[in-house]
Amino acid sequence: MDFENIYTNTTDSLKLKFLEAIIMHNNKLREEFVAFARNEENRTPALSYDNFLELIHTMKSEQIRDLYNHKPNLPALKDEMRKAGLMKN
Repeated sequence: MDFENIYTNTTDSLKLKFLEAIIMHNNKLREEFVAFARNEENRTPALSYDNFLELIHTMKSEQIRDLYNHKPNLPALKDEMRKAGLMKN
């Protein structure tokens, strides 16, 4: 019997039907399922690559907008630059 071949070629509905049949008759398997389900519910969903890129793009856009809209105190900035020797009178 070639388990891998049969399992790979079996439909998901048949696999689910089998699981439902055996889980109702095996207390240990039920406990393991409950623990697994609770663990999965508490997991933080992974961020897909596309969602990651979208998040980075959004953050970058917000940073650029914030920098563009920032109104510096020019006299104080010039004074600090003079003190640092970066600007002459």
